[in-house]
Amino acid sequence: NPWITGSIQHLFLEDTLELAIEQNPRINSVIGLFDDSASGQGAQNQFYSAVFKYPNLDYYSLNLNLYDVQDLAKELDNISERSDSVVICMASLQDYARRNSLTSYSLVNFIEEHCGMIPVYRTNREGLGAGFVGGKIMDYKLAAVHAANTVIDILNGKQIINIPVYESIRGVYWFDYESMKNHNIALVSVPKGSIVINKEPTVIEKYGNIILPFIIISFSL
Repeated sequence: NPWITGSIQHLFLEDTLELAIEQNPRINSVIGLFDDSASGQGAQNQFYSAVFKYPNLDYYSLNLNLYDVQDLAKELDNISERSDSVVICMASLQDYARRNSLTSYSLVNFIEEHCGMIPVYRTNREGLGAGFVGGKIMDYKLAAVHAANTVIDILNGKQIINIPVYESIRGVYWFDYESMKNHNIALVSVPKGSIVINKEPTVIEKYGNIILPFIIISFSL
């Protein structure tokens, strides 16, 4: 539609899956969590395209919208028994939580609790810091800046038909340090340039801008 423009959310499923395999080399199966929204169906298709590249792995998907809370708990409990698995969550947690009188935060805790020691990876920021391990996530700040500039262009008279849809291909790896520790995932497995949350900074990280000048002055003296 030439009268529609904006930013497309990119899911880095292949990168997230590749990383999950590297961090959990003994896995034999991958479970994808999604919903029945339009974006959820698209995510499911991308999930199948990604796992097809690993013929040695078993995989299946779980549509959250097909289960109430009690039945979902049973399904997740079954997943927890597969110690050689990882989970990639692509579902809109806000939608499921709202329809089942939950908060997104409590739903994340619910999924994490019933998955047991099975690490749960994520393709967007929702749920990080509340139990999910992490994953490669679109740079939302960059997309937001582009959206704001698009609004300014339109207000200044530029026609929507002349503004192409923007699809950011820039992603950043995000990880929850506490969740990594809970699942015995080493910090050295995190790609360079990743953002790690819930990690207490080291002395060097915290006071590096003070320590280096102090050392230089000390040597000078």
